Amino acid sequence: MKDISISEAALSQLDEALDLMTNINSQSLVALQMPSGIIRDHLLFLRLIRKRFNCEVLTLLRPSYGACDIPYPNLEKMGVTHIIHMGHNSIETFVKSIPTLFVPIKLPVEIDIVKDALARMVKDHSLESEKIVITSTVQYLDVVAEIIGELEKRKVIPLVNTPEGRTTSPGQVLGCNFAAAKTEEANVTIFIGTGKFHPRGIAISTGKKVIALNPHTGKTEILTGKDFLYSRASIALSLSDKKRFSVILCTRPGQFRLELAKEMVRKGRKKGYTCELLLLDEIRPEYFTGLKIDGIVSTACPRIAYDDSNLYPVPVITPGEFLLAIGEIDIDRLTIDELD
Repeated sequence: MKDISISEAALSQLDEALDLMTNINSQSLVALQMPSGIIRDHLLFLRLIRKRFNCEVLTLLRPSYGACDIPYPNLEKMGVTHIIHMGHNSIETFVKSIPTLFVPIKLPVEIDIVKDALARMVKDHSLESEKIVITSTVQYLDVVAEIIGELEKRKVIPLVNTPEGRTTSPGQVLGCNFAAAKTEEANVTIFIGTGKFHPRGIAISTGKKVIALNPHTGKTEILTGKDFLYSRASIALSLSDKKRFSVILCTRPGQFRLELAKEMVRKGRKKGYTCELLLLDEIRPEYFTGLKIDGIVSTACPRIAYDDSNLYPVPVITPGEFLLAIGEIDIDRLTIDELD
């Protein structure tokens, strides 16, 4: 297989996807949103769109963190008529006020590397006759069918859950939703993809064994969420004797959890804590510098707390962790924060 860059793959897939945009003309204003991995090559994508439709294109320079991260209200005010969002599938649980084309960017892999890794995995973990849940991010869902066939050849029983809630494809997991991994039928999940965040989230969410398979290198790793959850609990409990919390609410449609934010404020106040709501369109560490608060409770994307808390002047915790901090729940009831 010829090696191609992420940008080359994205450009090719965008070119094909643009055939679906039949209602763009020279009077249209198109907003282009991309993840950090390809934004440096934004001119390639911008020129392709302009050449195809002879329209103006507005590039959102801030990288996208997901389909939940599209600033619809701001783009409406600017007169944007269409949005092209690259890197993610659509999330169907909220209304999109501007027509939006989602180009998920499928990444090519060498299937023989994956097959060799599966053979080792079945042998090393004694998976014959076992039921196993197959999960992936959207970038690698195209190889799931071949993975199923390969596992069946080796007498493994693969299961792929139908999409629900935020996901639109069978087996798909998001950084904020691991429903595709949840089943009573299997005790093992295989995650196809890169990085540790998703498989670790699956492990925390399901409490079961997760084998992460990198489809590019063929390397596998067993992930557990227990240590991570305990470390998060430690952060939350360190805030138990503090008093001042900001509960942040994000205006992005896919992250807007008003009722949950109000519940956190209500429960915190009932326990004697000072809790106030803060509304933000974009959540950045510098916004909190100088605020006289002890902790931040984020009802927006869970990864703000999980990945970026150390960038903020005070700890950032999830709603569940806040309930642990104020004594509303005990540590055994703490789970990973997921968005429906």
